[in-house]
Amino acid sequence: MKRKELPRKLRAEFWNFLYSQGFPSTINDEALFLVAERVRHEVFKGKRLRLKNWSFISGGEHAEDVALIMLLAKELGLRQRLDWDWGLDYDNYHFSVAFSYGERVKRLLRLLELYYEASLVLLRASLKLRSMCSLEDYDLQRVFADECQRLREEKQSLKSELMQRLAKVIS
Repeated sequence: MKRKELPRKLRAEFWNFLYSQGFPSTINDEALFLVAERVRHEVFKGKRLRLKNWSFISGGEHAEDVALIMLLAKELGLRQRLDWDWGLDYDNYHFSVAFSYGERVKRLLRLLELYYEASLVLLRASLKLRSMCSLEDYDLQRVFADECQRLREEKQSLKSELMQRLAKVIS
């Protein structure tokens, strides 16, 4: 494999991994780009988050994050302004996204977590492969799976450490 083909092939492996984990197959780089452009267009028209009795609000998001949430919400049948909404933060750069509590919102949040974890795995796999002298013998799917497994192990280790510390504080 040529080194210049690496980013495109890794990105394809990223999407294949997500789809194999139940991520909606209608969401891809092109769809994210188009919706992120729509988000930016709405911002120029002054889109702000409407305050109401939301269950929770997430801030510091970027246009691409909002685009991903929009696509996932549409896929899951969530209604904007009722189940969720978004708007430009007061710093005029980041975005806030608000949600009402519900099972479909929980599903959306699990899919977001999956996407962000896969993004981290993509970054780690990319760094690992870029540091190698020869790419001929490497199976991208295997490298991606190995990095995914390492991330899961690290998360489990951190969770165990946190639980031990909590148990020590409580007792």
